[in-house]
Amino acid sequence: WKATYPVAEQWMKDQEEGEEWIENLYGRRCRLPDEIYTTWKHKVNCRVCYPTQSGAAEIIKRIMLECEKLGMDQALQVHDSILIEGRVELPPELAHICPDIHTPFNAPVSPYWS
Repeated sequence: WKATYPVAEQWMKDQEEGEEWIENLYGRRCRLPDEIYTTWKHKVNCRVCYPTQSGAAEIIKRIMLECEKLGMDQALQVHDSILIEGRVELPPELAHICPDIHTPFNAPVSPYWS
């Protein structure tokens, strides 16, 4: 793994030193006070995991808010997926996000849930 991703390994090593906080993709900070993170290894793990995990959570929250604004009925959210109930047409303002990804599938719409 380290040979394949040397830049990631160096970034992880760089996380061993730093401020008493870590930032995510959007600038949200997580404090890492010594009195809570009692072991050095735990603190380093938090410094490595927080930017990625909180960034992903921030992205999915923003997407959920957009779906809400567009009137989509959100049934379930798990990790990085949102299940929308009913027929959903992709609005033109969202079409630019992943124009090259097309996942063809047929999902019949029934008037009954079961």
